[in-house]
Amino acid sequence: AALSIREKVDQVRGYLPDGTEAPMVFKIDPTALPVLTIALTGSDDLAELKSLAEDRIKPRLERLQGVASVNVSGGLEREIQVIVDPARLQSFGLSMTQVAQLLAYENLNLPGGEVPEGTVNLLVRTIGQYASVDEIRDLRLGPVRLGDIAEVRDTFAEAESMVWLNGRPAVSLDIQKQSGGNSVAVANAVKAELKKIEAELPGQVQATVLSDTSRMVVTSLESVATNGLQGAVLAILVLLFFLRHLRATFAIAVSIPVAIISTFGPVFFSRITLNIISLGGLALGVGMMVDSSIVVLENIFRHKEMGKDIVQAAEDGTAEVGLAVTASTLTTVVVFLPVVWITGLAQLFFRELALTISFSLMMSLLTSMTLVPMMAPRLLEDRPARRENPRIARLSAWIAGRLERLEA
Repeated sequence: AALSIREKVDQVRGYLPDGTEAPMVFKIDPTALPVLTIALTGSDDLAELKSLAEDRIKPRLERLQGVASVNVSGGLEREIQVIVDPARLQSFGLSMTQVAQLLAYENLNLPGGEVPEGTVNLLVRTIGQYASVDEIRDLRLGPVRLGDIAEVRDTFAEAESMVWLNGRPAVSLDIQKQSGGNSVAVANAVKAELKKIEAELPGQVQATVLSDTSRMVVTSLESVATNGLQGAVLAILVLLFFLRHLRATFAIAVSIPVAIISTFGPVFFSRITLNIISLGGLALGVGMMVDSSIVVLENIFRHKEMGKDIVQAAEDGTAEVGLAVTASTLTTVVVFLPVVWITGLAQLFFRELALTISFSLMMSLLTSMTLVPMMAPRLLEDRPARRENPRIARLSAWIAGRLERLEA
């Protein structure tokens, strides 16, 4: 695809306006996107804002673990401009090359050797950088001063990028995380350090977080928890409708979080991080986690109603559907698992999704074949009859009658 795009661009390159640089075609790396984008506002002095971002904020953020780099955009950068008068330059018999060499040679910090001080050798350097604009004007170029043949301005470089926030000029900082780093951990560390920095900033300067990619991961995590809770509630209601047994549904309520927590084990050892793809796979797996447990529990309940001892019912009921439940789960795993060995961009996006779904299904199968039969004798055993609410008894009898008609 990249080669095809380059061919299309080459076909129209001759029609581009004069002076246009050669177009670049490159593949986007999702990890190259900034984890956080922060904006500095509150001061109309853009040079001060940029200096504040580059000299005080950027070094402190780059020292944080997991931060690869901090890129500063916007603002103004101080620039000393030397505008030479060609006529005066020619009248003194000088050239632009001489002016350029003079500016370069006079603006140097050079090592000056070593000075022994007891058992220590002190490094010495000569400071030759310009301290003021007047020093530049007073530079001697033969018989004349630089100020006699050129105008020296203390101004700002032409802005290559502008950043605006709510109609006010600003300076932005893009925080890049290290390859393989945890987006949430890096974002939390940066925001914690930013709170400390804000306390040291001038009163009018404010730091605002414009974008935070870790929020999507946190939102996905919350979505998984919400979907899991909703799925558990719906599964319990459906199972309660068919079994009309409150304690039996408790087994399903326990099997769901156990299967989810167990899934994080193989996920961790597979070096899969919690991101949108892996959490999306877990969200898909949650919907299928209850299937095996419901089938096993319902069959145990059916064997108990046939008059068997509860322990025997748990053994026979699980053994009867064990092979079918295993085959049903494996057929779903077989659909997703081959994606792990696909190469190219598809593997980058879907490998973690396929592995997470496969792990969650295998853990749910393990839970249904071990935890549910183990809890069944405790949850389904006969207990002394208690007086039942008449309304609940009538509702249970009505549901039982409808189910019997459906079976018939």
